[in-house]
This record gives sequence, structure tokens and C-alpha cells, in this order.
Amino acid sequence: MVYQSLNDDCGKACVRNVLCMLFKDDYYATQLLTSSCNDFYSIRSELERFDIKYVSYEVKDLSVISKKRLPGIAQVNHGGKTHFVVVESITNRRVNVLDPQFGKLSLKWEEFKEVFLGRIILKDEVGKKPDILKGRMLKISDNLAYLFCFVSECLSFAGMVLFSGMEDAFSYSLFASLLLLVFILLQNYLNVTILHRLEKEFLIPYMKMSKDSSDFMILSKILHTETAKRSKAVSYGVALFAITFLLILNSYYLSFLTLISLIFTFLRSPLLDEKNKINRYCSLKEMIFVEKIKTEEEVALEAFKKAKMKSYRYLFIIVATWVIEIAILLVFIMMELSILDRFNMNLIVYYLGLMMTFSFTSRKILAIVTDNHEEICSINRLSYPLSVFLLKENLNLKYNRKNKGD
Repeated sequence: MVYQSLNDDCGKACVRNVLCMLFKDDYYATQLLTSSCNDFYSIRSELERFDIKYVSYEVKDLSVISKKRLPGIAQVNHGGKTHFVVVESITNRRVNVLDPQFGKLSLKWEEFKEVFLGRIILKDEVGKKPDILKGRMLKISDNLAYLFCFVSECLSFAGMVLFSGMEDAFSYSLFASLLLLVFILLQNYLNVTILHRLEKEFLIPYMKMSKDSSDFMILSKILHTETAKRSKAVSYGVALFAITFLLILNSYYLSFLTLISLIFTFLRSPLLDEKNKINRYCSLKEMIFVEKIKTEEEVALEAFKKAKMKSYRYLFIIVATWVIEIAILLVFIMMELSILDRFNMNLIVYYLGLMMTFSFTSRKILAIVTDNHEEICSINRLSYPLSVFLLKENLNLKYNRKNKGD
């Protein structure tokens, strides 16, 4: 989803989220917007540019809203200020929203009604998806080069391990080890080469066009992220392959335990939604603390205490999931080693370490694939739209910090 890149552009983030949902295309996450989107009129006008018609309503009873009219954009109260959120779906008990500040939230009706100001715009008509040209920073050949590094490193590692277990195959094992080192160095050389090319092709020409010096740091970070994301995917992917390969080589039973680690990896995903809710709750309580600390100290301290307790409770849940995972893995490992009559503390620590590393690596790969909101926020903070620049189109824009990203 799209998060707001500045304090006052929640409306723009909502428009981009709606475009992504209706057109089922994440490219709209960095779509050029021509209005401020700080009120319902400008939001509706912006959506009409894409042949999407929304209508404003005052609603007290959420149950009257038809599923066909969603997603909608609602106005809520956040710490005494108006704030826009996307209403994704409504069930009998919950309202699922995309909050540009806190992320995806699943709120009870009562929780949503506490902040809902009764004003919402709902979908009326959606035209044909417009044909848009898409500019890319990395070429197909760049992605193929990273894929080549991944496959080569995996094969080199497999060869090194297999040959090391054979008699009179030391030279082959050494050769495979050297190949692995060469491909790792090639991967790092690829990072430097691609980054240098991106700076030459995009950073320098962009800064000649930009009128905001802060764009330099933002775009530099974006270019580094583009290369680092793929390089990390290769490194973590090879690590995941290596761990799985070692476990399968030692025991099919122990390789089954990797599935347990994967299950826990995906079980932790819902905790992200819970984290978003806790961030929202703590933010509201901290606002009360800041507002009341000088006039009503007891109320302020009580709000601060509730925020702390909520965050500690979430931390306890995270720690508990790790403890449960380690305990389950230990039980299965000791059962296997007892059956094989190989019960040894060194082996227990070795296998447990492998599987915990597997769990950590799989979570990192999942984050690389699914979590790109920081990069999207950076792109939307640029004073001159990157999507337009990548297409080498000239656009006459007003440059000021208030309308940044327009």
C-alpha cells in the first residue's frame, strides 16, 4: 500500500491506493497527481482525470454502504485533525481500512465510529483503465544478471558440499569453492556497475532539471535501494538454498522442520496488522500526553502509561512466538537424534542454528518482495515526478514544498 510521504498528503496517498486497487496495478503507487487532494472536491476531481467518478455522502450507519461502492475514502479525526483513510471493506463486525499513516488496519465498528466524522466518498462509475507508459530504471538485462548470479552461486555451493563428502575429490571441491567466491565478487561488481550507470543516466540529468536540492539525497537513496533490493534477494536466496540443501543432505526428517520455520514465518504476518493498530493506538495516546501534560498531568501520565503497556504487550507476543518456535524445533530435533542414537549437544545447537537462520532468511526475503513502502514514499517526495522523468517528458510544474510530489 501507499503511505503518506509528508504530514499533509494523506489525501494523495488515498487517491493512489484507490487507483492501485481499482486498476489492479501497483504502478499507480507513484502516479503523478495534479491537485493537492486536501479536500473531497480535489480528490474527486483527481479521480475523474482517470475516468473514475466518486460521489460524496454523509453517513451515520455504515451498514447501508454497499460492497459495490467500495473502496471509499472517509474523513476521520486523528488527534484533533482531519485525516483521510481508504475504506477497503466492511463486514458485520469490522471495518478494514488503509491508513496512509499507519498502514492496513482492521478496526471494530466501535473503534472506527469513534473517529469517523460521518463524511465519505463512494465509488459510482469506473471507466476503462487508461493506457499509461511505464518507465523503468533497471533493464531486463540487469535482472537477468542478478538471476545468473543467484543460480551460479547456488550450483557452486551445492558442488562444494557434494565434492567435500567424496574421496579423492578435494580438487573439485576447491574449484567449486573458488567459483562460489568468484560469483560473489561478480555480484558485488554488478552492484557497483549498475549503481554507477543509474547515477549517470538518472541522478545527474534529474538534478539538472530539479529546483530542490533535497532531491539529491532522496533520489540517491532510491537508486541505492533499487540495486540493494535485488542484491539482498540474491544473497538471502542463496543462504536459504544453502540451509535447505544442508538439512536435506543430513536428514529428510530434519528438512521437514524447515516447513515448521516457514509456517511460523507466515504466522507472524498477521502480527504486522496488529503492529499497525498498536502504532495508531500509541500515537493517539501520546498526542493526549503532549496536549495534557502541562494542564492535566494525571490524565497525561495515564495516557502515556496505557501506550507503554500496549507496546510492551505486543513485544511479549513477539518474544512468545520465538520461544514457541524454538521449543517446537528443539523437541523434533531431539526426537530425531534419539531415534538415530546420535544425541549430541553440538548437533542440537547446529541444527537449531540452521533452522533459525532459515526462518530469519525467509522473513527477510518475504520483506524484500512485499515491503516497498519506503521506496514509494521517497519517490512521491521528489519535487519533480520520477515517472515523468523516466519517460523523458518535459512537464511544467510549480515547485514548492507544500505541493511536493504533485
